Amino acid sequence: MDINNELINASISGDIELVKEYLNEGAEVNFKSFFTIDKDETPLHKACAFGHTDIVIFLIDNGANINAIDSDGYTPLFKACFAGHLEIVNYLLKLGADLRHKSRYGDSLLRISSAGGNADIVKIWVDRGFDVNSTGYRNMTALHTAAWRGHFDIVKLLVEKKAKLDLRDSEGNTPLHLAIKNDYLEIARFLISKGANQTIRDGDGNTAGNIARASDNPFISALFQKEQEKV
Repeated sequence: MDINNELINASISGDIELVKEYLNEGAEVNFKSFFTIDKDETPLHKACAFGHTDIVIFLIDNGANINAIDSDGYTPLFKACFAGHLEIVNYLLKLGADLRHKSRYGDSLLRISSAGGNADIVKIWVDRGFDVNSTGYRNMTALHTAAWRGHFDIVKLLVEKKAKLDLRDSEGNTPLHLAIKNDYLEIARFLISKGANQTIRDGDGNTAGNIARASDNPFISALFQKEQEKV
């Protein structure tokens, strides 16, 4: 039995008694798993990702590095943000976790949180002055990400905080393109109501309306037929 990998597994499963046992037996609290799927994550990364607050606290009390970086450049705080674990995010904030670190893809905590879908976490970064228009993975902003993932409450929050509606990602998509491509009708309708440019073409030369009118979703298609009639 590899006690270090067992510590990783216990941090995933949430078994704090096993975590205590393995640490008492000499497991390394900052051990980085060498399995490809784990991406050099530590036990703390895993506990944050799976929402085990008690294990997060115990690992940190026993020397876990709160700013450890995995092979994607994510810290434990990134993992908690992506998984939407507000309690853990607040705890790491209280302990002084690095807030300005960016992943190897250029992602900020704001963009990752927008993918995670917890609007309360997104609001933390907006209130702390994070740039709502900064880009990361695939040149996506937080608004691109929320529209792509279907997080309507986050889309509304970001637009309220002056997120730009018509920036394009690395594939030429605006947030409106991404909402349409993923059948998020309410987000598409909202972005249009806020003035999203419907004439911008993605990397394949399609406007959001072109994509919508070819959609199998009759509600998406109907929305853009109506918009076309207004032009």
